[in-house]
Amino acid sequence: MKKRLFSLLLVLALALSLCAAVCAEGHANADSAELSVYRRLDRVADLAGVIEPSRLVSLNALADEVSEKYQCDVAVVFVSSLEGNDIVRYSDNFFLDNGYGIGADRDGILLLISVGDREFNESTSGYAITAFTDYGLTNYLEPNFTRYLINGRDDWAGAAEQFINDCGTLLEQAQNGKPYDYYPSDPPEREPKSLKETAPLAALISAVVGFFSGGIPTGAMKRQMKSVEKNYGAAHYARGGLNLRTSDDRFLYANVAKTPIPQRTEHHGGGGGSNVHVTSGHTFGGSHGKF
Repeated sequence: MKKRLFSLLLVLALALSLCAAVCAEGHANADSAELSVYRRLDRVADLAGVIEPSRLVSLNALADEVSEKYQCDVAVVFVSSLEGNDIVRYSDNFFLDNGYGIGADRDGILLLISVGDREFNESTSGYAITAFTDYGLTNYLEPNFTRYLINGRDDWAGAAEQFINDCGTLLEQAQNGKPYDYYPSDPPEREPKSLKETAPLAALISAVVGFFSGGIPTGAMKRQMKSVEKNYGAAHYARGGLNLRTSDDRFLYANVAKTPIPQRTEHHGGGGGSNVHVTSGHTFGGSHGKF
């Protein structure tokens, strides 16, 4: 009887411990689901078969290092073709469907390259929208990795490695509080003065210039003509007729008042971070292009 009771208590205790372990595991999984989305593919996925397997291993090690250091997924995916799909939507959905992004906001950037279409898209999510501004994407990341793909180079692995390293650089800069972006350094233009404000000054300048350019030469000419007497008749001039041998115009001075027209300075993403859009209910930033 005692043995049966002891066995029953032992089974009950074991059952309770198993229940507790299952509950704890379920709670831990729930917390993990809130903190991270598990990826279905490697951070560097070659679905087009353009990278050597050994090189693919080293690229994934690099992407893992950068992603884990800054807690922001950095991924590169090569596909053979878009099959007629819009690359922005295709890339965004690829990001979502394959579990990219770290944390509740799914922080991460995905560079999707369609080898056959020779087209690319960068999808940014969560913190990556802040770290990788429009200006940073188009003026830093894209020129650097596309140089491996243009003019027949087609160095796919080189492009991926450059992109991953540059993402680390921009994440480091963003972590230091100043994401790579356009920051106006020049002071704003002063508003041009109105004609009413500038007219008195213009009149004064005109009078001074007129005095020195016209008044002084005229006075000198007058002093040279003191010996000339007045002639009240025209007969003196009529004897030999009026003969003008030289005729010229002399331009003495000009006074032009100019009102500056404010110029509009245009730049991509100028100090304004990133433009965003929504795909499948999730907010993305990014940029796309062809090579």
